Amino acid sequence: AGSMAAAALMRSFACSALRMTARPDKIPADRLRLPVCFRACSHVSLQENEPASRVPSIKANIFEALKGYPVSSDHLYESVVQTLLSHGFDDKQVVQVIAKAPRIVELHSSLGNILTFWRSLYRSEPAFLKTMSEYPELLYLRPEAVEERKRELFTVFPNKDIVKLAETCPQVFIDDWDMVMEKVYYITHAMVISPGHIISSGALSYSLLHIKTRHQFMLCCGKYRTPKPKEVTTTNPPLEKIVGLPLRLYLNICGVTAEEYDVFEKLMAKEKEREDAEDSDDDLD
Repeated sequence: AGSMAAAALMRSFACSALRMTARPDKIPADRLRLPVCFRACSHVSLQENEPASRVPSIKANIFEALKGYPVSSDHLYESVVQTLLSHGFDDKQVVQVIAKAPRIVELHSSLGNILTFWRSLYRSEPAFLKTMSEYPELLYLRPEAVEERKRELFTVFPNKDIVKLAETCPQVFIDDWDMVMEKVYYITHAMVISPGHIISSGALSYSLLHIKTRHQFMLCCGKYRTPKPKEVTTTNPPLEKIVGLPLRLYLNICGVTAEEYDVFEKLMAKEKEREDAEDSDDDLD
C-alpha cells in the first residue's frame, strides 16, 4: 500500500511539473531566467541588430541637416554613425555630432580610438556624451595636442581641476592658448578671483570682452568691490553669476535698465576696436 501511495504521489508531481512547463505565462516574468546560451545570443542581437536598424533613419536626418552630402561618401557616414552608436550616443546626439563637425567622416577609421581617448578624460559617461555632442570639434584634435594643452593648463590649475574643466569649459582645449591666459590673468588680477573659482564658473567659455564688460559695468554700478589680495570672503556676486546670468537677471543685480547696459556694452566694444587697431599698427612698425 505504501509503495502504491508513493507511486501516486510521484505521478501527481510529474503532472504538476508538466502543467507548469506547458504554461510559462503563469510564472511571473521576474522569475524567468533565460538559458545561458540564449542570453548570450540575445545580447549580441541587441548590440548589433538594433543599432543597425536605426542607421537609415539617422542618415536621413543627417542628410537633411547637412542639406545633402555626396552619394560616394554614404559608406563613410554609415561607418561614423555605427561607431557613434556603439559608443553610447543616442540618435539625436549622433546627428548633432555630424551636423556640427561634418569633417568627422574623414576620421572614420580612427574615430573609435579618438572617442576612447576622450572618454578617459571624463568622470562620468553622461558628461562625456554631452560634451562630445555639444563640442564635436574636439574630436578633430590630435591626442598629442590635447596632452600638450593639459600640460599648459597644469601650470595654472591643479591636475584634478583640469578634469573638471573638461566638463565645465571644454573650449579651453580648442582656443588659442594666449587668449585663454588673457582671460585667466584678467579674472585673477583685475577681478582678484582665485583660479579655483574659474573652474566651476565656466567663465573661460566666454570672450574676454564679455567678461570685462560684465565686470566693469558692475564696478560702475557699485555692485562689485575689488577684493584685497588676501581677502577670503566678499559680498560680490560669484563669478558664474557675473558672466553667466541671462541679461535680465544680471540687470536685476545691477539695478539698472537694459538701455544703460547697451550703451556701456557698445562703448566697451569700441574701446576694444581701438586697442586692436593700435596693436595692429604696432605690429606693422
